Amino acid sequence: PISSSPDLTRYTKSFKHVIILAALTLIPLYTFINWMGTPYGVLTGNPDVVGSLVWPTALFGTGWAVVGILVAVLSIWNTADVQCWIGSLALSSVTKKPRYRWLFALAVCAIGAGAGPIIWNYLWIWLDILGTIIPPLVAIWVIDYYVVRKRQYPDEAPKRMFNISAYAAWALGGGLGYWTGVANQWGIAAINAMVIAAVVYWVIETIKQRSGATQAN
Repeated sequence: PISSSPDLTRYTKSFKHVIILAALTLIPLYTFINWMGTPYGVLTGNPDVVGSLVWPTALFGTGWAVVGILVAVLSIWNTADVQCWIGSLALSSVTKKPRYRWLFALAVCAIGAGAGPIIWNYLWIWLDILGTIIPPLVAIWVIDYYVVRKRQYPDEAPKRMFNISAYAAWALGGGLGYWTGVANQWGIAAINAMVIAAVVYWVIETIKQRSGATQAN
């Protein structure tokens, strides 16, 4: 549901509808997962459904290992399918030609399948990187909409292809967030990255606006 939210929210008409959509999907789903997972963990002593099905029973040959493997395969399959779709959907906005968009889906799947075994060897490092570079994006979006743009976006897309300020703030936020939170264990990497990115983006955009106003006068 979290990965599918960008796809679902694009059909909403207002901020209120986005909140309602999240409440109707995420809250019942995770409530159900907790309700099902808690009794299972209490009864088996292991909250890991796949692990408890595969490893103990595989030693005794009871056959439940097959069920565990099936659950794992279906879970990975569903997750990979959603990630390919969401990733290709985001990248497809780069081009306005629909006939090229299917290429993005194939590219995302090919890169993911090829890089998967490599990333697996560095899984925890990869998770630390993801947890540091993704949160600054949200901070930049929030600052851009509520602080810089004052909740007023133009009806038409801007002519510029890239916002250099956003990329600079994202790079600094992600890099310094990883250096402070992961490398030096100071604070929380995601929060550090968000704060740094938000401040840097706000400062750069403020300077740009004041410079443009000075030139206009």
